[in-house]
Amino acid sequence: MYTNQADQCRKLSGSLQSQSPEHLLPVLIEAAQLCREKQHAKAVELLQDFADQHPANAVEIKLTMAQLKIAQGSITKACIILKSIEELQHKPGMVSALVTMYSHEEDIDSAIEVFTQAIQWYQQFQPKSPVHLSLIREAANFKLKHGRKKEAISDLEELWKQNPKDVHTLAQLISAYSLVDPEKAKVYPL
Repeated sequence: MYTNQADQCRKLSGSLQSQSPEHLLPVLIEAAQLCREKQHAKAVELLQDFADQHPANAVEIKLTMAQLKIAQGSITKACIILKSIEELQHKPGMVSALVTMYSHEEDIDSAIEVFTQAIQWYQQFQPKSPVHLSLIREAANFKLKHGRKKEAISDLEELWKQNPKDVHTLAQLISAYSLVDPEKAKVYPL
């Protein structure tokens, strides 16, 4: 592949694949060769077929497919692929990647939905874990940054309940309420 011998590369990767049809490496080599030849759609199709046939490798394949979509400039399609990886949806790295990509595409609602789903997962399986609280904090900050003060209030209230001595959260909460419901802002102690 690196010596630009496409036919030889295909022959060798095909040979490797026939010896070990479940192994990921030959398929990745073939997909990389297709990408070098500017046949990105064919590479994604090859990877999708492999993922369908070998679900045990689906996570790695989908991550590769998303990377190819990003390289093509298809950010939204990459997000769809990444969101389909159920075992990673709630992981902070995946949440961060998806929120960043949706923000780049100016799809704030989808970014907030990513936060919401991850927070719900942690609420169900690991409530009060540091990651759960960190996601709530990041979701609140994101919503405030994008003018969604009303939506950020419930996150800020949850954070404040967890740590009533957190002055920063209290200040954010009062600030958000002052713009949405000034009477409610007066209720909180300073």
